[in-house]
Amino acid sequence: MVTLIFIPLLFLNIRHDHDWGGDFAQYMAQADNIVHFRAMENTGYVYNEAFPSLAPKAYPPGFPLIIAPVTAIFGNAIPPYNYLISLFLIATAVTTVLLLQKKAGIWAAIALSIIIYYNPYLVKFKSEVMADIPFSFLVAVFVSMVHKQESLSGRRWIFAGLIAGYAAATKTAGASLLAALMIYSLQQMISSFISEKKIRKAIGMASGPMKGLAAGIGLSVVFSLLFLHSDKGSLSYLNTFSFSNILSSVSLNIFGYAEVIRYFFAGAAAPSHWVAALAGSAMIIFFITGLFLSFTQKPGVLEWTTLVYFGVLFIYPYQNSGFRFLIPIVPLMLYYIIHTATSLKNARGGTLIAVFTMVMMCIQYFPMLNDLQHSTQTIQEGPYKSNVVSAFRQIQSLTPENALIVFKKPLVLARYTGRQSMSHTPDASVKQLQEQFNQKEASYFLLYSGLPDEALENYLKNQSKNMALVWIDQDFKLYQKK
Repeated sequence: MVTLIFIPLLFLNIRHDHDWGGDFAQYMAQADNIVHFRAMENTGYVYNEAFPSLAPKAYPPGFPLIIAPVTAIFGNAIPPYNYLISLFLIATAVTTVLLLQKKAGIWAAIALSIIIYYNPYLVKFKSEVMADIPFSFLVAVFVSMVHKQESLSGRRWIFAGLIAGYAAATKTAGASLLAALMIYSLQQMISSFISEKKIRKAIGMASGPMKGLAAGIGLSVVFSLLFLHSDKGSLSYLNTFSFSNILSSVSLNIFGYAEVIRYFFAGAAAPSHWVAALAGSAMIIFFITGLFLSFTQKPGVLEWTTLVYFGVLFIYPYQNSGFRFLIPIVPLMLYYIIHTATSLKNARGGTLIAVFTMVMMCIQYFPMLNDLQHSTQTIQEGPYKSNVVSAFRQIQSLTPENALIVFKKPLVLARYTGRQSMSHTPDASVKQLQEQFNQKEASYFLLYSGLPDEALENYLKNQSKNMALVWIDQDFKLYQKK
């Protein structure tokens, strides 16, 4: 029955196109390499050390492995990817219900999950070929397995560890699950040793989570050895961290994610956007309270997972993710919201409140979902727009296979033209751009009116004597270095 409630998600917002994005093209290229037994990171994207926040040299192999069969059969056709990710969203919703029903009852669990997983943001986001929703499913499965850690057998710990390992091989944030297992293992050992004063018994108390941790790390290492080279993996994301600015990043991220949660339930332009502010504020307060109450008792894997995951989010110097990075932690946020509600002495009628809130939010969602569904017939700005498709074909015919083209969306260009591509720091000076382009030996430069690039335009004007206009149409200009 629970699955049937979320089945409509399979058919909402199925698109035949994709926006410019970039990550999706890299994932598809890596999946294509896996299918054809090529080095996974050889996607045509040339990593620019001066602009590490654009994308890593290669993403972890977990998601490319998931979509590899789709890539092998359907290539760049977007609908099959949409259906696959929709299935993962449905599975995540069902898993969340199964987790929450143990604390709130089945109807409250269903109502709260509907509020989250039928949210227009998530319905819109699932049309993007991204790792976040499959990763969220892995996190939800892990959380569901370990939330009653006291009664877990050794085999279930190992299976939970393998899930954590695959999550870490899907997104680097998945390492927070392994970190939670490690912290919980140490906690069990220390608390047992303090009470029993016996090292062997202390180790025995932590044997379950330690087995899970070992299994997870082992699986993650195997994936790294099989698919990633030591200098060409997702660890290139570490270049974006600046420990000198860590306090500034934490401050900006705490404020940013609080605002994202407040306006997750409706856009600021919605007629009743005040509902979003109230619902989001209540969600934050109840979540923090529930997490705090759990830590005042005996913290377990769930508490450490939540703390470590948010710790990673807060120190990561990127403030443009929206709600995307919070999707995996939603089941735990709901879990602690329920924990707060059930901890109140006069907490009665919780199911009725949850169902009433669901009805109110669905009334809010319906017009936005209706608009979203109608928008699927419009080709959005991106590589599937007719003028871009024809331009990319022209670029293929005008450039040699070993050409390195500078473009604002290098991952997309590399995927859809088969040419190497790089980008540059957006606010760089002409001198800085010259250094970046010379270092990588860039030979072609592409401008597109739909993606204004002021820095590259200034560079090309400054270097006009050294540039030849190879091709131009009403939207594109392709230059070649003389």
